[in-house]
Amino acid sequence: MPFQLSNEPELESQKENPISYLEDRTRRLLAIFLFLCAFVYLHLTLFATLRVPFDLSYGDNGLGFTEAQRILKGQVIYRDFFDILLPGVPYLDALLLKLFGARAWLPNACLVSLGIGFLWASFVISRRLLPGLSALLPGFLFLVFAFHKYLDPTHHLYSNLLITAAIAVIAARRSPARLAGAGALCGLAAIFSQAHGVFAALALAVFVWWDATADRKEKRDILRAEGCYLAPFFVILGACILYFAAEAGIGRFINLTIIFPCKFWNATYDPNSFSDYALAVVAQEFFYHPYHIPRPLIVGLLIPAVYILAIISYRRRDSRASNGQWRQIMLLCAVGLSLFASIVNSADIARMSSIAMPAFIIAVWLIQRRKWTRGAIALAWMAVAIVMLRDIWFVRARAPVYVDTPAGRIALNPIAGNSRAYYQWLASNTHPGDYVFDATGHPGLYFLFGLRNPTGLWWLTSCNFTRPEQVPGVLQGLKQHQVPLILWSAGVDLKCGPNTDHIQPIREYLHRCYRQIGTFRDSFDSTASVWRRQS
Repeated sequence: MPFQLSNEPELESQKENPISYLEDRTRRLLAIFLFLCAFVYLHLTLFATLRVPFDLSYGDNGLGFTEAQRILKGQVIYRDFFDILLPGVPYLDALLLKLFGARAWLPNACLVSLGIGFLWASFVISRRLLPGLSALLPGFLFLVFAFHKYLDPTHHLYSNLLITAAIAVIAARRSPARLAGAGALCGLAAIFSQAHGVFAALALAVFVWWDATADRKEKRDILRAEGCYLAPFFVILGACILYFAAEAGIGRFINLTIIFPCKFWNATYDPNSFSDYALAVVAQEFFYHPYHIPRPLIVGLLIPAVYILAIISYRRRDSRASNGQWRQIMLLCAVGLSLFASIVNSADIARMSSIAMPAFIIAVWLIQRRKWTRGAIALAWMAVAIVMLRDIWFVRARAPVYVDTPAGRIALNPIAGNSRAYYQWLASNTHPGDYVFDATGHPGLYFLFGLRNPTGLWWLTSCNFTRPEQVPGVLQGLKQHQVPLILWSAGVDLKCGPNTDHIQPIREYLHRCYRQIGTFRDSFDSTASVWRRQS
């Protein structure tokens, strides 16, 4: 079959077994209503009032916005401050800060946008697999059972949204334009998370080859299809790498984005290892709160089991599903398994949740093919409604505590630890632009209070994650800027093993030049100590 540059025929599934695309006006209105319900659900669980957000600064998103502030002041990632990820998140956050200013609601608004984006992308994929409003069910299952477990707008969610969008682009047709679009989206996904983006790009490349081979295309046409897909991917990713390698130096860039993560990413007291596997922590969740079990259990059981089940079903396939539908399922399996491979060395519930969208689409499709479909789909919608209402009630069962910061008013959930006194003290004793060093790993404080980090590190550890060669730079920054306040915690002094504590010179400098003036409960519900510089 010759390689077609345009007007590529529609998939066989669209010819043999057309599915309703919600053309009925009532169904369109119901679909719009369900999208509105999703928006309301996300807003009510992320905002205490119309414009006052619940505090999310304790998450990794705080690091992205803090680095964005440094970027807007002319600093360059890798050259002027430490990071191990490609720069998608901080530069996107810098754009948001440029457009809206430092606003406390920005992380929450990003999460709402991400949630709606995932729902829409899943609908675009599912509407060719599932009839009517059932096409929205995988997206809603993802929102309430996976997305809600990871309310942190970080590289995992941004990258996986772009990958889901790439699947949506080529799910129906693999024309040159669509292949190029999918390649560009995977290139952008890699800029947010090199692991997710590269693994997904490889999976899509394998699928494109398999799909073209199944159509018995000539080798020349297959290579053209791969070229259409891979060229935008390498152009976008390559341009990013070349620019920042030139700015920071090729050696430093490779060390921070490749060598350092491979050697030291799992060196902290946060496991970041196979011991953090989602199913392994279900028992711990049971003792913390029984309601916390369903989410990690569902996600942990789905991934990767549902992909294996789908592949087995494909091998035993019958005529109930068209060839085009099976190809879409194999596309989802390929990408889903690649995303699981990208986190398999630390598949905790948060990371598993961020990659779960393909699994939910396949699960609903497999259920939909059974005789008891109608009852199962109805139960699934009922579960979605119950969990959504329960999440809203849980967040709003107790009155939040409000704190005013330079970035705006925020709401603190008293269940998560009373950090009000800590935030109020910082608001009263610091001013935007002040140098403060937070060694505790809570970089969101820089964003909320407009503070400046005098060092190139976002936290300190007594583990190999903080390297000996980084210590002189930290001391130089503290001395050069005569930093008035340092925030410390017991977690900083928690040793991970013998000969891993390299920060003793910083500790000695702290005790020699500073005195402890108070302790507070922070957003992690642990104790943070405040040290003031002695005159």
